[in-house]
Amino acid sequence: MPSASLPAVGHPLQFTVHGRGSAKWYAVKSPDGRFVRMGRKEYLIASGLDGRRDAQAVIAVVSELEPTVQVSVADVLQVVSWLGKAGLLVLPSPITQAATASTPTAPSAMNRPLASQPLTSRPLRLNPLYTKVPLISGRRLERASRWLLPVLSLPALLTIVVLWGLGAMAAIGNWEIFARATGQLFVADGWLWWGAAWLVLKSVHELGHAVMAVRVGSPIRSAGISLIFLAPVPYVDLSDLWAIPGRWQRILCCSGGMLAELSVAACAALVAVTTQVQSLQYFCCALATMGTVSTLAFNASPLMRFDGYYIVSDLLNYPNLYTEAQTSAKRFVGKVLRPWQAVGQPLRWSLVAYGLACYQYRWVMLLSLAAGTIIALQGIGVALVAWGAYATWVAPRLGASSAGRGVGKQHAGSSDGRGGRDAAGGVCDQRRWAGQWLGSALIAAGLGLLGCWLPAPIQPQIPGYVALREPQMIRAEAEGFLVEVLVQGDRAVAAGELVARLHNPELETELALKRNELEATQERKLLKRAQGHLAEAQAAQAQVEALQMQVAQLERRVRNLEVRSPRSGCLVQN
Repeated sequence: MPSASLPAVGHPLQFTVHGRGSAKWYAVKSPDGRFVRMGRKEYLIASGLDGRRDAQAVIAVVSELEPTVQVSVADVLQVVSWLGKAGLLVLPSPITQAATASTPTAPSAMNRPLASQPLTSRPLRLNPLYTKVPLISGRRLERASRWLLPVLSLPALLTIVVLWGLGAMAAIGNWEIFARATGQLFVADGWLWWGAAWLVLKSVHELGHAVMAVRVGSPIRSAGISLIFLAPVPYVDLSDLWAIPGRWQRILCCSGGMLAELSVAACAALVAVTTQVQSLQYFCCALATMGTVSTLAFNASPLMRFDGYYIVSDLLNYPNLYTEAQTSAKRFVGKVLRPWQAVGQPLRWSLVAYGLACYQYRWVMLLSLAAGTIIALQGIGVALVAWGAYATWVAPRLGASSAGRGVGKQHAGSSDGRGGRDAAGGVCDQRRWAGQWLGSALIAAGLGLLGCWLPAPIQPQIPGYVALREPQMIRAEAEGFLVEVLVQGDRAVAAGELVARLHNPELETELALKRNELEATQERKLLKRAQGHLAEAQAAQAQVEALQMQVAQLERRVRNLEVRSPRSGCLVQN
């Protein structure tokens, strides 16, 4: 029984060849400007998709072009599905579909919907998790970047390297000054300095990318602001960098932003340890800290598709490293959760380890950003996180499910050639759909547990501070020397609990003398009354009352040498 023809690859597509020999791969530019990377096997399969060939005919074409490449029907269908999701396939016209309505269907992998919509520019959709807002055209940014091309000359680069060394030595040699000033930024109002430093560094970072792109000859599409949980971060669109065949040029362009940030951080460190202006010192400390720590922890990390990943990918000449690692990690988790199912291809443990590390790093970063947003914005942060989760995970799956139901209705009746639906096929589809959702839930649970057990990589953190509710300072009313501390800091205390003891010998001696004087005066009062000298007895009584008041005051001061907690709470500092 003949199988259905596979869709054709859309035209026109621009191919850029990268690498050599067996490591050759291709960057494909679609009509709407998107780039897709494919290997040699995928390229050969795509070359055979003309809208008339079926899977076996495509395999024959691949064997004719490259006899050493082994391709199966599953490989062909997988590539066709991937190209369809990328929007690079053209489905048959309605007339052709009507003519082939009675043709038996292709295998189940081809029953999935393909991206057959025209390739047009996408409207701006506000996703609080990540949204790009273009503000500057690429040509305008290119003209501005050409003014900074002299910075890339050899003398300027040597000067920058020397500057890095001087900045590092200045920070290390004056570490006490630098650490003290930086530590004072971790307070409630410190977010102003951190926010200003963040915007300056990220603007410099993207400008560094733009200058490098102009240097290597890569066009710049646009520049603007990307919103991460509605926090503004500048960006420069360098998608056309994939059309540059030289990998060292791409590596230099990817590293341009980090080099610019490190240069600014080195200058800031020099200023921070030499200036006496406190505001300038705070700002420079924030620049130096974020320009080194955040750059090395995030941009240089190969665990997410930032600059560091693309540099490592080009160094290894492995264009789809991240995607294949994610696929390998999913297959590994599926094998662990369902060991009775056979694995189609042998797993590469290096890819599995890298994929699991990427998953863990991504979720740790996303959850840390979400927690920081909730802590900083309270109720608004909860709404933003919920909105971002819906727009990122829930809405796309609902759209894909609706598209799948629409395609199923559109092709209903083509299974048996008589316009009726195959009941057994429907039941199988429902079971397969339920199994896929159950498998996805188990994989998500497994990854969550794995993320809890494994040690996390460098985690993004936010400056935190403790807001005391109605703080109260404990002060000793009497002066004295500290003899004993009974309660250490960060410990809960009850009202009236003894915290510390003081000692004042002069006060205690004065109290003992006043008590002796009071006893002598009381005896004199009794003696005068017994002798019948009433006037002298009354004068002695007045003196006794005055002495009693003085003794009571001294006794209260002596009691105050014992420092007690005025109320229940937590002692934050001794």
